Amino acid sequence: CANPYLACGMLIYAGLSGLERGLKAPEPVSTNLSTAGEDITKNLKKLPMTLEDAVSVTGKGSFVKEYLPAEVLTSYLDLNR
Repeated sequence: CANPYLACGMLIYAGLSGLERGLKAPEPVSTNLSTAGEDITKNLKKLPMTLEDAVSVTGKGSFVKEYLPAEVLTSYLDLNR
């Protein structure tokens, strides 16, 4: 399950990382994405659909590993597997 403290902290780190690297926010989408067709959604990045998928993606990525201590990340991933 999601830990709101970790989630909030990672959102802050993500924003700061984007600012430091000079990234620009993507263009806004004004379409209802839950009913949008594949022609609109095919180029959008999608969030994992299940906890298992989210744990897998988190364990493989480098961003979370950069900002969370290894012990915290390992414990959190093990708890959610």
